[in-house]
Amino acid sequence: MRDITVRIGIAAACCTAVLLWIALPGGGDAVFVLPVALVPMLFLSRERSVRRRFFFGLLTGFLHFLLQLYWIVIVLGRYGGLPWFFSYPALLLLSLYMALYVAVFVLLAGNIYGRWGGARALWVLPLLWVGLDWLRAILFSGFPWMDLGYALWQTPLLLQTADLFGHYFITFVVVLCNTLVFFLLSTKGKGKILSVVMVSLFFLAVVFYGHYRKTQLESLMFLEDSAVVGIVQGNI
Repeated sequence: MRDITVRIGIAAACCTAVLLWIALPGGGDAVFVLPVALVPMLFLSRERSVRRRFFFGLLTGFLHFLLQLYWIVIVLGRYGGLPWFFSYPALLLLSLYMALYVAVFVLLAGNIYGRWGGARALWVLPLLWVGLDWLRAILFSGFPWMDLGYALWQTPLLLQTADLFGHYFITFVVVLCNTLVFFLLSTKGKGKILSVVMVSLFFLAVVFYGHYRKTQLESLMFLEDSAVVGIVQGNI
């Protein structure tokens, strides 16, 4: 029974890592996968063993960042002149460090979900994810890469709220969608309808503001003079 639990946990970790790679820029850039990409990992937060919960979260994060940060080897090797026996371990260590934040999320998510129930955790878990993203961006000089909100770069309607709350709010919206799906799949009994209504109203508010702001900016841009701009990246 224990071996089966571990195998299922490893499979769920791999599933989330692959889904995130498919959804994010640098991978498949298929943003429609993003609203459910974290769901397998969220199920891992229900693991009763603290050690296994931490391990599953660490594995999820490690595989996720390993797939996303492959270019570190190219940068260090081709442009930095480092041999492979330095560049590859650097990728592994960086991915492992980044994975610690995911491990902490899964570890704390289990406590939050178990103590507060699904309806409250539905909103608290996105706040926890965003808080860890913010912490990752400032600790040890910061590494603010691979935030989930960046994946919506081709959806202007959902991006407009960033002018009010920054890209972390976009990440909050993404994680909230995942926690809603997880809540609906994992919870029995009442509370589901109210949660769906509240999250739907929240999303409608985001879309409404996005439409209003996008229309406003397009009108202003139509009245302004235009110029052709060229951008060239400097040689590393």
